[in-house]
Amino acid sequence: MAGGTLTIKLAKGSAARLKASGFQLYGFRQVISSNKSGVPLVASRLGDAQFVDTISVDPSLRHFSVYISLDRIAVDHAVFAGDQAGIREGELAEVSTTGIEPKSGGTAGAVTVLSMAERAMVCGLSAAAMFPANDGPAVPYSGFDIEVGAQVVIAPTASILLMWATSTYDLSVFMAKSLGRSVLIATDLADDTIGFDIDAGWQWPAGALWAKAISPNTELKPLLVLEPGHNRPLGF
Repeated sequence: MAGGTLTIKLAKGSAARLKASGFQLYGFRQVISSNKSGVPLVASRLGDAQFVDTISVDPSLRHFSVYISLDRIAVDHAVFAGDQAGIREGELAEVSTTGIEPKSGGTAGAVTVLSMAERAMVCGLSAAAMFPANDGPAVPYSGFDIEVGAQVVIAPTASILLMWATSTYDLSVFMAKSLGRSVLIATDLADDTIGFDIDAGWQWPAGALWAKAISPNTELKPLLVLEPGHNRPLGF
């Protein structure tokens, strides 16, 4: 489904039972960075009122941007974008007291954020939500500390994590652990459809390697902020 839309097909009766229990669908996006401060932020949320037997997920990076924030990274707290600018992979985002200026000269396949500001901040990548429509504003989906004079290199990947949970979390909040049955999907390798049965969990073809079930209470950071290989700026 590279470049396309992923469809979640709910088994018969699952949508009604998910609604009855108050489940919501959450989405996260994966990145690669050598900066150990990075955390995943809630990238998408679908309320139970919008559950139908088929749910469309658009993992494409529409409105792809880099942002900065004066908020601190903390579990169960949101990181709000104080300023953000459209960016392309391979570009460098220079941050100063006047805002963000995209330039050439970054790391190939990644976004390089260089701080020329006078105080430490949080930076990261943002993109439109994956559902329900992927046509809204860019939502911060990763957060990194960036100190004065430092740079952070972040590469987006094609992998996403989907999760059912009854807790209510806002967009761009740092959720430390999975709160329900989740699945990690390599969308560049995936089929167009994945199933979910409230009794049996996430379902995909036997032997397929593009999806991995994630249990509740699993730490999300190791799944969604990958470290690069040795002797390489990023894990390419």
